[in-house]
Amino acid sequence: MEVPFEGVELQYNLHLLPGKPKAPVVIFIPGCDLTKEMYPDPRVVHAHHRGMHPMVTDGPGQDTGNLRNIKLTHDTFSPRYKQPFGCLTGAESEAALDTIVSKMTVAGRESSIKCPVMLTVGEYDARSPTEMIYEFYDKISAPEELWVYEDNYHQTRLFDGDPNRADIHMMGMDWLRDALDGKFKAGYARKVYVRSGGGGPNGRQGEGQDSMHWWDK
Repeated sequence: MEVPFEGVELQYNLHLLPGKPKAPVVIFIPGCDLTKEMYPDPRVVHAHHRGMHPMVTDGPGQDTGNLRNIKLTHDTFSPRYKQPFGCLTGAESEAALDTIVSKMTVAGRESSIKCPVMLTVGEYDARSPTEMIYEFYDKISAPEELWVYEDNYHQTRLFDGDPNRADIHMMGMDWLRDALDGKFKAGYARKVYVRSGGGGPNGRQGEGQDSMHWWDK
C-alpha cells in the first residue's frame, strides 16, 4: 500500500485477515533498524489469531522511505541510538545529527494522549532507560499499563527461540485486542515486573512490583 504523508508516500504491507475483511487494523511501526518485511512472520501472524489486520510500515528514513529520500526529522519518530539515526536522518555530520536529536522529545505532550497506552521495557535497556520510562508513564493520564522485563536488555521476551515468534508480540496483541474491546477504562493503571520464565504479565507474581523497587515488596 502507498499512504500519503506530508507530500510524499510511505509504503505499507497490509496483511489481510482471511475470511474477515471488516476487522480492526493494527499499525505496526518497526524499530529504526528493521524493515516492514521483517514482521510479521507469515507462518505465525499474531494479529490474525486475534481477529485483526496488521499493517506494517517503512517510515521516514527506513528502508523504502530512505530509498525514496524521505528522511527522519525531529517531529516524526523518537530517538533510539546514534549510528542508525545518522542514516535515518541523512545528517552529514555528528554536529548536524546532535541538532536534530536535541529536538526529538515527547516532554510536555503526555497529557495529550487519550487512548489506552501499554509500555514495555527491558530492565537493563540502555537505549530506553527504565527511569525515563517510569517518568513518561507517571505523566500519562489515559488508561495505562507498564511491563518491565526482568534481566532483559532491548529485546523484551520471556522465552528464547525463533525471534519472529517472540512472546512480546503475542502478548502485546492480546493487550491491544482487550483495549479495542473496551477493557481499559478511565483511571486504569497497572505496573508489572515480568519475571523471567514466569507467568507473564497476566500472572500475579510480579504485580505491584517494579524493576527499581522490587525488593520493597
